[in-house]
Amino acid sequence: MYDYIAEFSFAAICLFIPSVPLTHCLGLVAHSPRSAKLKYLLLYPVKGGRHHFIFQIISWGIWVASIFVALPVLIRTHKAVRATHAEILSGSAATGAVFAELFMIKSLLVFNPRCKPASDDSSSPRWNTSLLPSKGAASGAVIALGLVWAALGGSLLLATEYLQDTHSKEVYFLLAALCLLVGATTTHGLGGSLRHKQTGPFTLELGSDVDPRQPDPVTTWRFFQPFRGGAFFVATQAMGWALFSISLVCLCWLLVQVVAGVAYCIRCWALITGSVMFCAQLFLGMSIWTWKDHSVAQGVAQTVVQVVTHPAQEAASWTAVWLPILMMYSPVQVVCTALAISFMFAPAAFAAAFWVGSLAVYYAVTLPGAPEHTGRREWAPIQKWCHKHMETALRAWFGNVEVVREGTTPFDPEDKYIFGYAPHGLFPIGAGFLPYIPAWGQLLPGIVPATLVASVLFFTPG
Repeated sequence: MYDYIAEFSFAAICLFIPSVPLTHCLGLVAHSPRSAKLKYLLLYPVKGGRHHFIFQIISWGIWVASIFVALPVLIRTHKAVRATHAEILSGSAATGAVFAELFMIKSLLVFNPRCKPASDDSSSPRWNTSLLPSKGAASGAVIALGLVWAALGGSLLLATEYLQDTHSKEVYFLLAALCLLVGATTTHGLGGSLRHKQTGPFTLELGSDVDPRQPDPVTTWRFFQPFRGGAFFVATQAMGWALFSISLVCLCWLLVQVVAGVAYCIRCWALITGSVMFCAQLFLGMSIWTWKDHSVAQGVAQTVVQVVTHPAQEAASWTAVWLPILMMYSPVQVVCTALAISFMFAPAAFAAAFWVGSLAVYYAVTLPGAPEHTGRREWAPIQKWCHKHMETALRAWFGNVEVVREGTTPFDPEDKYIFGYAPHGLFPIGAGFLPYIPAWGQLLPGIVPATLVASVLFFTPG
């Protein structure tokens, strides 16, 4: 199996080592002024801003190191280099070549030229900005780079099963951990910064000249910003960093097991860890697109202040929004959950006696009148309250609700009609909303529908 790993490593070395200068030349051609002389072209790495310069240095440094590491593998004989050393050298060179290429791409994404303003009479050429990517495209590309890093880390983990030497496995695990760290920080830090550049004193417009006297584009994005960015951003960030931590712990555990010589089923653990790494990148990338410039903690604090200062008003508002939905969707789920928990944590005889007694009282109130045939289990106070608050709740949850009637033929309240409702899920809850929306009574006066469902639903608690 070593031969296959060596072939893949050799192919990666031959592909990515030449691609780094080629990518650099493509960026140079895209960004360089048409009238630029050779001295300006040689200064390209230092003309694209601080981040461009840093990524260029990192890329070229890793590229040179990869060449030196790859040379013994490319020109080796079996007598000159041991197989275990060749595993380490080929894997490190291939990983380094991929790293160099990804950092070179990052440098092109953050290219921020420093040209003379149009009013300047200087003969210095202006760098071309017409091909710079938009904020969305740049951040999307960075997210894709993070996924590539995660895939590279997972591939290194899978390769460890076929390595002959413990030291080779240790190196591959460390390289996988490096892929995880660089990929996550790149996706979160650079991807978020590119996505959320804000207009300020200086905004780089495509095809425009850049005044070096103006500051960089401002952004309110920060690498560490706890409880900022909106509830969905905080939730996806928490999931992404939790998966990141789990994958890092799995890597450390695998490394300890390999060093101790007790590792087993490395392929299974490598697949799990690699999948978790990839999912972590997906969640971090998703969170970038959901970020909003406000603090969740501040919103929670404002809600707490309102509850403390106006408790009755806030309680009424909360009830009007939440209770109609909970009344429609949650009773069956709540009862089933309570039933399962009672039999899990209480003696079976006690739980059975409790439910028999409770349901006997419940059905004594709800079964009279054959609701499975009449569709009626009505309590006037609850209906009145639902008529008052149902539309408010639906607008709060779904954004808008509207009843539209086609045709003008009047309906006789004394006749019987069948209204079709589609599509619906297992529980046609949406049909139960309609009678409580004021617009229904205005468009169809006197028509009070009874929702037709399977008879069994009238015998389930709730």
